[in-house]
Amino acid sequence: AALTVKSLLEADDDEIRAYFEDYGLSNDLCQKLITDKNGGKIITIHRIGSAFIRSDQDLILAVQDSIKSALQNYGEESLKEAALKWLEDDINREYFNALIHKDEYAWAFGGEEVTTIIEKLKDESNEVQTIMRNILKVAEDNGITALRLDILGLASWIKDVIAKNNISAILFVWDEFTEFFQNNPNSLTGFQTLAEISLSHPFYFMIVSHESRSLFVNADTAKKILDRFVPSVKIELPENMAFRLMA
Repeated sequence: AALTVKSLLEADDDEIRAYFEDYGLSNDLCQKLITDKNGGKIITIHRIGSAFIRSDQDLILAVQDSIKSALQNYGEESLKEAALKWLEDDINREYFNALIHKDEYAWAFGGEEVTTIIEKLKDESNEVQTIMRNILKVAEDNGITALRLDILGLASWIKDVIAKNNISAILFVWDEFTEFFQNNPNSLTGFQTLAEISLSHPFYFMIVSHESRSLFVNADTAKKILDRFVPSVKIELPENMAFRLMA
C-alpha cells in the first residue's frame, strides 16, 4: 500500500487513470490525486527498515541521507559534507586523527587514518552510515560542535531544502518502522519534532508499522505522538491471504 501511494504520485496522469479504472476506484479521488500531483513539485521518498535507529543522531542521518538522495540541491550543507569540510582542514585532521587512535575509539575505526576515512566518505561506500555514527560519537564526547546537528537543526534544514527547491510537498514513506518504536520507547522527542514540521511546512511522514498504540510505553505518550498524525489507516488481511498470494 505504501509503495502504491508513492508510485501513484510519481506516475503520469494516464497511468493513474488506468489504475483507477482497472480496479473500479472512485473517479473523484482519481481526479483529486491528479490535481494535487500536478499542483506543484512533490518529492516522494521511500525507506525500508528502522532497526538501526537507536538515537536522534541515527534518525537525523537516515532522514537527511534519504532527502539528499532524492534531490540535487540540498540547501544548506549536509552533515556528512560538513564533516568532510571540517576534517579536510589540516589542524582539525591531525586533532581528530589523534582522538580516533585512543583506546576507546580505536576499535570502532579499525586503526585507520583520517585520510582513509575521508576517502570512504567521498566514495559513498556502504560504510558511510557506520562511519558517520562513529564520527558523531567522537564529536559528542569531545565537544566538537562543528560536527553535530541536533533534531531542531535537521528540522530547519528540511524547511530550508523545501524553500530553496520550491517544493510543494515532501512525502516521506517509511516502511517497517515498528522497530524504531521498540528501540526508542523513552526517547521519541526527535521523532515528534520531525512530525510537527507538517504544522508549518509541507513535510509529511507516512509511517508503516504494526499496531502503533501498543508499541508505546504508556497511553499518554501514544496519544501525544499519534495526535501529530491524521487518523491512522488500519490494514487487515484475511488469514488465508498468504496462501492466496502463493496461488
